[in-house]
Amino acid sequence: NRVTTHFQVNNLINKGLVAQLKSAARRQIIAEPVEHLYYLIEKREKELNGIKGDYPKITEILKGFSAKNHVENKLTVKYFEGTPQVQILYDDIVKANEVWSVVNLDKVLKAFPENQEKFSIVINSQKLKLWEIIESDKKISYLQTLNKEYYHCKLVPKNINFFEMDWILFEETVIFIDYTNIEPAAIKIFSPTLYKG
Repeated sequence: NRVTTHFQVNNLINKGLVAQLKSAARRQIIAEPVEHLYYLIEKREKELNGIKGDYPKITEILKGFSAKNHVENKLTVKYFEGTPQVQILYDDIVKANEVWSVVNLDKVLKAFPENQEKFSIVINSQKLKLWEIIESDKKISYLQTLNKEYYHCKLVPKNINFFEMDWILFEETVIFIDYTNIEPAAIKIFSPTLYKG
């Protein structure tokens, strides 16, 4: 399939494993030298160490925020990377009683098409109340089938483009999901103080 091949080649290019040469309307794909793989591993290791290095700073900032408000705050921060890991978060969200979210539904349903049915079932069976702000230029027909007492939605035109990542709040938890890379990534913060603020 041409589309799948094109997607996979672009994925390899983005990862730095192959390069492309363009001449006229054709492109040639060339494997990077094996030595380049070591460089990519070092680069990824530096990125992960940077994230790991920032983790204590973020934790201290959030703990300081809690201390200022004289509220005891149990704080947990977790990082999820890749479609299977982020799907675990969505499976937890579906089990909640109330959820507030700001999402780009096109991106969510492209990465997780099964979520449409999962959320429809729990909303229509009155197990989940959901308030959403959705970035979309078109009416989304399946939203009209959801129980109006349990589903509340506002559409925001895509040209406003203020969504860099999805925000989801439920049960003293705040989740940020980033779809800017090939695989989604997420940060889950359990913090009663942050959730209430």
